[in-house]
Amino acid sequence: MHLSLENRTFKLVLLSLLGALGALLMNFVRIPYPFAPFLMIEFSDVVVLIAFLLFGWKEAIFMGALKAVLNALILGPVGPLAIGQISAFLASLAYVSGLYLVLKMKITTKPIFMAPLVIVWMSLLMLVVNYLLVTPVYLGTNFIDIQDSFAYAGFLEFLGLDPNLGYAAFTVIIYAPFNLLKGAAVMFVYFVISRATISYFELNLKESV
Repeated sequence: MHLSLENRTFKLVLLSLLGALGALLMNFVRIPYPFAPFLMIEFSDVVVLIAFLLFGWKEAIFMGALKAVLNALILGPVGPLAIGQISAFLASLAYVSGLYLVLKMKITTKPIFMAPLVIVWMSLLMLVVNYLLVTPVYLGTNFIDIQDSFAYAGFLEFLGLDPNLGYAAFTVIIYAPFNLLKGAAVMFVYFVISRATISYFELNLKESV
């Protein structure tokens, strides 16, 4: 029997279950990135993209916010001003906006072409987010003054990088490969799961836009 996504009660129950699953994935299924162990490859954004597939971009954004809030409640705020959870939410927005634009602009609906576009879009957006916001907040400074801060010098030493490395170069070296790798892992899992989801609910991916 196929349950209807138009059923309000079923929709609320499914969104709640997806939110709980996203929080569990974000909290407990985490693979440290070997070149920067403070970065984690995790798959909670697969749940956000499934919400996009089933319900649309508004519900997907809600799902991204919900899993970030649940993560903060379970593990506590990560970094100053809960910047870890804020970064996770912004990453969710990057995935959703990338998939939305690819579909809205009718570029392609083939996963083999769609995935690289979304991955590159997400990676570029998160490079900007990390440069302007995440790293400066973590180090207690701002992106203008970070180059001359003691915290940045200590961070470079901790990572075993050249102490004279510029902040822009640091951002690209550390975050670009990580974003591409994580994006590829997330999109691969999403498209594997989405095939079964589309078949079960008899969906057309374009309906999410």
